[in-house]
Amino acid sequence: MRKLSYFAALFFGSLVFAACAGEEEDLFDQSAAERLNAVKGEYSEILESSKGGWAMEYYAVNDTITPEGYGYLLLNRYSDNGFVTVAMNNAFSNNVYAEDSSAWEIITDNGPVLTYNTYNNCLHKFSDPDDIPFTSEDETGRGAQGDYEFVLVDMPKDSKHLMFKGKKRGTYIRMTRLEDGTDFKTYLEDVQGFHKSLFPASAPNYCLLNLGGDSLMYMRNSSEGMPGIYPVGSDPDVTEYEYPFLITKSEGKYYLRFENAFKSTDGTDVQEFAYDEKAGRFVSVENSAYTIEGENPDSFIVSSVADGHSWRLTAGSEMSDNIKSAFADVAASFKSKNSTFNYLSFSYTNGQYVISVNYKPRRSGAVNVLYKYSLSPSKKGLTLTYAGPVNQEGENTLQNVPTVKKLLDSISGDYDLAGAANPFNLSKMKFTDSESKWFTLSYAR
Repeated sequence: MRKLSYFAALFFGSLVFAACAGEEEDLFDQSAAERLNAVKGEYSEILESSKGGWAMEYYAVNDTITPEGYGYLLLNRYSDNGFVTVAMNNAFSNNVYAEDSSAWEIITDNGPVLTYNTYNNCLHKFSDPDDIPFTSEDETGRGAQGDYEFVLVDMPKDSKHLMFKGKKRGTYIRMTRLEDGTDFKTYLEDVQGFHKSLFPASAPNYCLLNLGGDSLMYMRNSSEGMPGIYPVGSDPDVTEYEYPFLITKSEGKYYLRFENAFKSTDGTDVQEFAYDEKAGRFVSVENSAYTIEGENPDSFIVSSVADGHSWRLTAGSEMSDNIKSAFADVAASFKSKNSTFNYLSFSYTNGQYVISVNYKPRRSGAVNVLYKYSLSPSKKGLTLTYAGPVNQEGENTLQNVPTVKKLLDSISGDYDLAGAANPFNLSKMKFTDSESKWFTLSYAR
């Protein structure tokens, strides 16, 4: 900021001395035009200096309306011939990789401004006044309301981050220096793949944002990058607010940065978190005591089932050899009776935990036979116990297909639970009793 203020003083001071040129001696060795060109040249060189380009965290508006309020990752590579290549892969490019080149320059307009001064099919998608084609509303005349000119806020010469502000909307735009040789398409696929692996849209995942002391908050619906965040124990309908974020990658590490900072319990502004792969959590770059973690898997599976969601064990599920053998025996038994065994489903029905044995007779629709089970906390995690048939139909099935009980008995045990893929992605849950006894349940609905 001091550097920008200095050049701004030069800019306005040059106007004063130009007006007084006939009254006193010029105190500068360069003309006003030469000094302005030096300012523009220095900032242009900084942008051009990153041969790998820059990752732009673009927000069209300071609002949480969709889709304008989402963050969009745009990659920029500035060349010294006056052209910039911009790339993206998001809804505005029909969710496929797109890139385009256009002219750019640093201009002076009450201070240094980065402008994209010929049409770019990526960046200008956000400032076009056209209707946004993938929404149900008609935005003709306003479009996404974004900017294509950006006021320089902070541009340290050797920094890996540069800060801008949209000239019209005033949204803050950060750029992160990319490593030399960065391939834009590969980079976007990498970052988006990481985001989807942690925050899948296919499961009701909740994350925990810890900002110190009693400031523990739930983050839900993070798959699109605009989670609802509210204090644990509060009513989300009353206290929830949406906080857009973007994920970038720098020097081999992933970063999650919210558009706006949170105020922690000690007064620290907390905005960006680095992913600690070993610990399986995000750690604040401002204060390592603040974190984003996946929800406790034990309480998650219990609350998920209690909320009406179901989980399945199928022939394609990962499981230990002994459980796989018991599963295969049930499949063979049903096959001998001209039926097909499909899966076990774990749910909560009519006030009790229920395992459904789903099979399909050859000439009729699928059948669910119900059995009781219990889930109780233990030092290890959760104890799952088979507790018998729900009704006479279940008893009859055990008589006709005795391998069913062997399978139900085999999955009873004291389990340690974890996300099968990572601590955030709980769409698949791994139940581990021992090295020789474990299985994975997949979220069904």
